[in-house]
Amino acid sequence: NAHAVLVCWEEASSGSIRAAIRGALGAQGVLPEDARVIVVVGPEGGFSRREVSALCDANPFASTVSLGPSILRTETAPALAIYELGGLS
Repeated sequence: NAHAVLVCWEEASSGSIRAAIRGALGAQGVLPEDARVIVVVGPEGGFSRREVSALCDANPFASTVSLGPSILRTETAPALAIYELGGLS
């Protein structure tokens, strides 16, 4: 079971990876170094609203997050997300 699920979505109105992780881990009393985090990156063309809703409904600690104003390639988005996660501990 994941402590946090980060759904990277270009239509996320706001929400940084760091804020989403801190909120989910804080709510559960989990330290960053003990966290199990799932990062979900969509296909070329992105997720539909229905897909995002299904992902967020599957875990109470799932959040949509933005990776910035640019639309990233499927190959690039996970690298940026992992980089952002590295600064949490």
